[in-house]
Amino acid sequence: MRRPRTMRTTRPAGAAKRRGQSGMSMIELLIAMLVLVVGMMGSMELVRTAIVNNNRNKLDTASTALAQMVLEQITSRPANPPMNPPYIIIADCAGVLRTINPNVGGANLIAAGFNQGNINFTQDLAAVPAGYAMQYTTCGPAGSRVTYEIRWNVTAMTGFTKLVTVSARKQISTATGSLPFFAVPVTLRAIAGQ
Repeated sequence: MRRPRTMRTTRPAGAAKRRGQSGMSMIELLIAMLVLVVGMMGSMELVRTAIVNNNRNKLDTASTALAQMVLEQITSRPANPPMNPPYIIIADCAGVLRTINPNVGGANLIAAGFNQGNINFTQDLAAVPAGYAMQYTTCGPAGSRVTYEIRWNVTAMTGFTKLVTVSARKQISTATGSLPFFAVPVTLRAIAGQ
């Protein structure tokens, strides 16, 4: 037996029931946006930290290179004078001539503790004997300049050898209104002789 045909009624397209399909509510949208903003702020903080660390590493590298330059200039001279000329003259990026004294003497050393034998940066720069400290300016991109403070000490070990200790760091500027930048000095040592 055959079933009778029933007549189908057609509904308008907008009137169809949609079960299980619903859009996002405004609250869900706001929560999703909040999660996205918090994630992006965390990413931006990571980028800022990376930039700061990269700049600090660049300054440490330049400090090391400058300390190495002064150390090589001093150790290239004989341990005992007479030297001709008695001083070493170098020019920095600003064109200022700097004097390096390779003779025994120099900036104060730390006498005790963990940093014993390192250059004492608590000594006022003006109190360091002439020729044993300098403010060296380096040039960067777009005309930027950075000033480093370099100090050294030459200690006689025997008649023919000397211990040279050189420290360099980015000069700390107190004139700016920003927070002080703590720069750990880079210290290099070498024994030179003839």
